[in-house]
Amino acid sequence: MERTRGAIVNAFIQLLSEKPVNKITVKDIVERCGVNRNTFYYHFHDIPDLAEQMMEEKADQLIQNHYQPHQPIECIRPLVRYGLRHRTAVLHIYQYLPRDTFLAYLNRLTFRLMQEYFTAATDGLAATDGLAASGEDVAALARFYRCAMVGLLLDWLDGGMQEDMLELSERLCSLLQGTGRKALTRPIRNC
Repeated sequence: MERTRGAIVNAFIQLLSEKPVNKITVKDIVERCGVNRNTFYYHFHDIPDLAEQMMEEKADQLIQNHYQPHQPIECIRPLVRYGLRHRTAVLHIYQYLPRDTFLAYLNRLTFRLMQEYFTAATDGLAATDGLAASGEDVAALARFYRCAMVGLLLDWLDGGMQEDMLELSERLCSLLQGTGRKALTRPIRNC
């Protein structure tokens, strides 16, 4: 059952590299992977459903396989590399899905990364320094960095993924190294 579902997703990814989503039909997908239409509809409601589920699953796989809580670049790097390997497909999905749907996906993905990173950083502070950051502080930092990351990714996608996002990500991670930890250890003062 999962192998068939995976074959449908892989056929869709292959087709995305060849043509825009609005030019792909269920017939194209089932012919590519050798299943019938009923099998497609058993797994997915329609092509937009397939696109959304595929994006969620790919993001989950990348995070699960590469996430390292003390080194955010080690999670960002595989996401960017995946995007570059599948540039045409990613751009086709980005151009096809309604902006609010794509933005909701990016927000969930990046918030998860940032929440896990700052939760791990907080746990590390408690273990090594006996410091405890509030949940509100962790949420505020995760939100701030999520917004920054989403903005960078949208800018990159709007530019056709031409900018060297790996280099930019590594530079930003280097420049910002330790700022999250530093922010979590500072007492809150009114601005």
